[in-house]
Amino acid sequence: MSIFAKKLLHFSTVLYALQVATIGFAEISIPSFTPNTVDISETLNTDDIQLINNKISEITKNADVKSAVFIVKDLEGGSIETLAERAFRKWKLGDKGKDNGILLTLSMNDRKSRVEVGYGLEGKLTDALCKRILDGVLRPYMKAGRVREGIIATLGAIQSVAISDGQFETEIDLIANQASNENPQSNTSEDASEDEFFPAVAIKTYIVYLLALWLTFPLSNFLKLSMGKSLQKKHSSFRVASDPNIRHLLSDSKSIFFGKTPGYTLGIIGFMTLNPGAFVLLGAGFMPFLSLGIMILTILVSIGFVLMSIKKYVSVATYEKFVASERRKFASLVSKGYAKEFIAGHFEFTSEYYNSPEYKESQAKSASSSSSSSSSSSSSSSSSSSSGGGRSGGGGASSGW
Repeated sequence: MSIFAKKLLHFSTVLYALQVATIGFAEISIPSFTPNTVDISETLNTDDIQLINNKISEITKNADVKSAVFIVKDLEGGSIETLAERAFRKWKLGDKGKDNGILLTLSMNDRKSRVEVGYGLEGKLTDALCKRILDGVLRPYMKAGRVREGIIATLGAIQSVAISDGQFETEIDLIANQASNENPQSNTSEDASEDEFFPAVAIKTYIVYLLALWLTFPLSNFLKLSMGKSLQKKHSSFRVASDPNIRHLLSDSKSIFFGKTPGYTLGIIGFMTLNPGAFVLLGAGFMPFLSLGIMILTILVSIGFVLMSIKKYVSVATYEKFVASERRKFASLVSKGYAKEFIAGHFEFTSEYYNSPEYKESQAKSASSSSSSSSSSSSSSSSSSSSGGGRSGGGGASSGW
């Protein structure tokens, strides 16, 4: 392998490593639990934390609910639902057998909130009611910058629900009205969007997608040529100049980027940049929890394509295995005179094949399947589909301010 080839291979390897590295959002580490308010954003002072903990103690005594508050500076590209669930599980909030834990999570820079509810409280603190408390009670205080008061009011609303016998609708309305009246300036702001877009997550995901899309084909060609040259030195009959998959790379150095038909290849890659590229960008932006999966899938597909394309050039053994496999596939056709091997492992059909009953039969089947697929396309559009789902460690709701 030439010095240039080694450097390019090293560069490609490093680039792939960087792609893999970018998929790792800096996942927030869940700290040890310090009852009962964990503020790693340093938003609250000591007095604030003491007042909030006093309220939590009151709720524990009066409502038998084990509450906690978790405040972070930002989500670092993740979702507040995932963060809250991870914290809830690590801290094992609530009593064993009762599942009476509640976790209020706030992300200050993202302006996001989440109430995570233990199984034992889901009957009273439904998702809809948690959403109502976050929007009607917490949001006005948070918009006004009154974090401590907002947390205490929210915990108070949760307490009212937990100790009630079902007649809490009016009381929640009163608490929400009080929050709104105490923070009149918050009413002039637009409600937080339910479909918030996360540009940093979207751009990061799209960049990884584009790197994989535009580099996979050149990297595959480069590795095939480099490994083919290495194989040529070790195998007595293999020649790069004769191999139909890579010989064009010798005569035209530009083809290493986009193959023998650059216009066609660029057209396909350009189309995929937009579609599904646009869906990758929007999907990751509006649903950041999908971002990691999208990037991992993109890179796995890219690596899989490269590995499949270079498989036969890896060693003498893999090349011999490829040749033997192809000869078995074509053995019947060769015996009938319908195909011939023009290079080891590569076959072409003879004129006898195109006049044979087998060829005419395959053409008839192809035409028949094409006709049946087109006739069934209209009926397939009316078929229905269904999907099931599961639930996470607890119920709850999310909102913003």
